[in-house]
Amino acid sequence: MSDCGRYSIVAIFCVGFVFSPSYAAARRLGRADPTAHVAVNVVVHDRHRRVVWAMNERGSDARRASRHALTLGRSQLSCDEKGVSVALDEPETAFFGRKKGHLVGTLRLDAEQGAAPSVKLADGHAWRAFIPSGRIRVELPSHGISFGGDGYLDANRGVEPLERAFSKWSWVRRRRGDRVDVVYDVHPRQGERRAFLLSGDRHHVAVSEVAHVRTRATQRTGFGLEIDSLEVGGAPSSRRPPSRIFVEPTVVIDDTPFYARYRIAGGEGLGETLDLDRFENRFVQHLLGYRIHRERRRAPGRLADR
Repeated sequence: MSDCGRYSIVAIFCVGFVFSPSYAAARRLGRADPTAHVAVNVVVHDRHRRVVWAMNERGSDARRASRHALTLGRSQLSCDEKGVSVALDEPETAFFGRKKGHLVGTLRLDAEQGAAPSVKLADGHAWRAFIPSGRIRVELPSHGISFGGDGYLDANRGVEPLERAFSKWSWVRRRRGDRVDVVYDVHPRQGERRAFLLSGDRHHVAVSEVAHVRTRATQRTGFGLEIDSLEVGGAPSSRRPPSRIFVEPTVVIDDTPFYARYRIAGGEGLGETLDLDRFENRFVQHLLGYRIHRERRRAPGRLADR
């Protein structure tokens, strides 16, 4: 998010594109290969208005990976000892998967501290914040957007589809001065609800599972998806006292039948709510196809658009 609070950007690189209708169909047929469904999703908001939307799915021939870099199509994420760099070269996506414009730009995120420990969300599913907080520089010359601000990098890894392991989750990140807090509230299909709190400053962060979780439905999106306010309590440690974090959504900036992204009150930050019961609905998965542009290989050396 920009220092002035005007802009926010989310860039996601996926191997095994969890929201792909074609990947879901392949899983139902027992022929799912996650590397055959890779994707880049980029969303930019100017205050509460979305100004960039790119969601492009590609096949395994568009993926190149090394120890320090992941290339999907024409975009690349690479890391070094100080942080990560992202080069974006993506067609923007309109309804029915049609190309609308073209996004070209770079992101540079320099870490302020080391990575947080990996967290087991459920059997076979893990989450890790590699850069809990850092300084980001965004240059999008294709859209005349340039800003510096606060940034974050995390990753999720799983051995099965999300909808098999979870019914719902909420994730929120808030920055207040030097402090950063991340709340991950998950509802596993097996076992009890779990919540995790990452909290710290520029020098140190800690992650703990919290016993105290309280939610209150704050608003409904245009698709009727409930968004909760979250209150969680963190356990004390040698480095920090007991904490209480209260997060309240304010404005919904991305609204879909099963997913919502929103800004939060009381600091710079974003949150998301994902309803995987809704996502499992075949009709919802069908609708997703209208917001995804899929590239396929027509012949060696040539990419063809669907």
